[in-house]
Amino acid sequence: MKEYCRTTLDLIYLYIDEEILSESQRREIRVHLEECGPCYERFGLQRRVTVIVSRQRRHSSCPQELRTRISHILFQS
Repeated sequence: MKEYCRTTLDLIYLYIDEEILSESQRREIRVHLEECGPCYERFGLQRRVTVIVSRQRRHSSCPQELRTRISHILFQS
C-alpha cells in the first residue's frame, strides 16, 4: 500500500464523521478517493461499518477492546 493511501485511510473515519479535518484536507481525501479504486473500496466498507455501528450504538455500547480489535482489522494492510 502506498504511503499516501495509508495516510488517507488513517483519516477516513474523521472524513466520514465530518470531524476535525479542514476543508482542504477533506478535498484532498475526496480527490484521492475518486482516483484510487482500492482506497474507494476500503472507504465504502468503512462507511458501511460506521453506519451499522452507529445504529447499534443506540441499542448498546461497544466495549473498548472490541472497538480496538475492529479498528485493527479494518486498518490492516
